[in-house]
Amino acid sequence: MGEQKRRKLAGHAAPGATQSRRGKGRMRITWRAVVLFLGAMLILDILLYAIFRFGFGACYGVLCLLE
Repeated sequence: MGEQKRRKLAGHAAPGATQSRRGKGRMRITWRAVVLFLGAMLILDILLYAIFRFGFGACYGVLCLLE
């Protein structure tokens, strides 16, 4: 019985499968970080808009151009 077949039967992944799983895991972490960053920036932008618009009475950012 070959080494690969023995590993497969024992439940160990072949080296190629391990590499593809690592790539997908990194991609998942990257997307999670990107989504968290964009969400934080959106909340910060809305907060700054409210502070400038209602606190200072001034225009702030792209949201003022829409009015």
